Amino acid sequence: RVGEVRIVHLRDGSVVTLNTDSAIAVDMQAHLRSVQLLRGEALLQVTHDPRRPFVVDSAGGSARVLGTRFDVRLQGRTAEVAVIDGRVAVRAPDGGSTAVLRAGQRARLSGDRVHRLAPLDPLAVGAWQSRQLLFDATPLAQVLEELSRYRHDRVLVRDARLRALPVSGSLDAADPER
Repeated sequence: RVGEVRIVHLRDGSVVTLNTDSAIAVDMQAHLRSVQLLRGEALLQVTHDPRRPFVVDSAGGSARVLGTRFDVRLQGRTAEVAVIDGRVAVRAPDGGSTAVLRAGQRARLSGDRVHRLAPLDPLAVGAWQSRQLLFDATPLAQVLEELSRYRHDRVLVRDARLRALPVSGSLDAADPER
């Protein structure tokens, strides 16, 4: 639900933490463990099992676990993958480019491309788990879009100059009105 963060324990011991307004489908088979991110964002802590690969698929591409903890966020047909610990192999949704990401690295998957993004602090990746939203010189329009994921209504700013204002700081997702 909007504003809810939910922890899901999988049969293999892996843990999926779902961010607000997110949904997954899980398929655990003898030879493959698969999670499909249907919408939203999920942070995954995967139990190591070399006999059964763990794959996260979405409309924005796929991520094959080579390590343990990472985050996937789906926005339309684009996915962003950020690695906290270990390594994750990512593939663009249209089967194009691939890349291996390590802790502190992230990429946007769209079309047939994997676009590497600026490195980030791995500790900041899952800040939403503790109900903190972190921003660093992020345009106000993007900050408001993120906050709208935790509210039932939206805030619109029509002035392009205001929409572009950089915002830095930490906001409490548990109390988005504040």
